[in-house]
Amino acid sequence: MFLIQKMPNYDALFPKLNLINNFKKTLCMILAIAFALIFSASLGAFAAEIPQNAHTKDYGQGWECDDGYIEDKGKCLAITAPENAYLTGNRYDGGWECNFGFRQEGTACATIKVPENAYLEDSYHGLGWKCRRGYQATNSGCVAIKIPENGYLNARSYGDGWECDRGYRPVGDGCELIKVPEHAYLSNDTYGSGWTCERGYRAVEDKCEAISVPQNGYLSQSGDSKGWECEHGFREHLGACTRIAVPANAHIDFLGKDWKCNRPYQRKGGGCILSP
Repeated sequence: MFLIQKMPNYDALFPKLNLINNFKKTLCMILAIAFALIFSASLGAFAAEIPQNAHTKDYGQGWECDDGYIEDKGKCLAITAPENAYLTGNRYDGGWECNFGFRQEGTACATIKVPENAYLEDSYHGLGWKCRRGYQATNSGCVAIKIPENGYLNARSYGDGWECDRGYRPVGDGCELIKVPEHAYLSNDTYGSGWTCERGYRAVEDKCEAISVPQNGYLSQSGDSKGWECEHGFREHLGACTRIAVPANAHIDFLGKDWKCNRPYQRKGGGCILSP
């Protein structure tokens, strides 16, 4: 038969401990009530600060004006759009914009005056209109572009508005025929002579002369004045290509224009030596 032992009365054994626990519980309750009161008061104060025709922001803190209103010195004032304007819903730049075909002038929307041979342009910048193809904008409106003989309209909004046909170049207000010398062809450059010499020839004044390539040389594409280069292992000397003399323990370098000592030799004078 088991005997059930009676649990001791801890409250009676430790009266001071019980008093401390009760004090802690009471203090926590008081703090919770005080925090709730302070939070409620702050919400009430914040709500009282929101002006008429405004609401709290969906994100973050603070408030913002309702649609159709704009903030001004802590108040929300109704947006009044002028004639020929519409409300944008933005809370900046006045909250309105002019209709298409009008532009803002102060607090009003003025009609954009479109000159003859032009059309309205959907842009917030510039004049609000653009000249039709074949016309250019001037202080007096849109004037017809005068295209010279052997020229054509281009798509650029600046310059003369025209370009010369291939084989011609602009000179003054007209297009002049490009004279291509023998052994040359028309180039696409918009500057210079307008022509390029064929391979194996080089430009000398207004004609193309044949390039004389020395032995152990070849025609180059570098565009230098002589038009040729020496082969690997040769170097130019007095208009010819001479073989590079390579000393012992050396080899032709990467560019093929000089020699270089083999490692670990070092170059000194005209040869390669080992450092002591």
